[in-house]
Amino acid sequence: MPLPETRTSPAGRWRTTPPPTVHDSFTAGRQYSIDPARNIFYAGKPEYASAVLNPAWLDLGVTVALFVVFTVSGTWMFVRADRNR
Repeated sequence: MPLPETRTSPAGRWRTTPPPTVHDSFTAGRQYSIDPARNIFYAGKPEYASAVLNPAWLDLGVTVALFVVFTVSGTWMFVRADRNR
């Protein structure tokens, strides 16, 4: 069994993510929309490496991809439901 992922918070406290939820934390879309704010806020500060989870390009890419997927699938489902009335 692999060890849980461990990161340090900006305040210096340790956070440990249990193994079953590590996958969930990386697939949650909220992480990729909040992390750019951390990128901007912590830019140039010593705690940048411990506060920011992903590079800005990855956050932007995932956010744009999720936006496109949900917009297209939502439009498709709406049109299909409207035709079947």
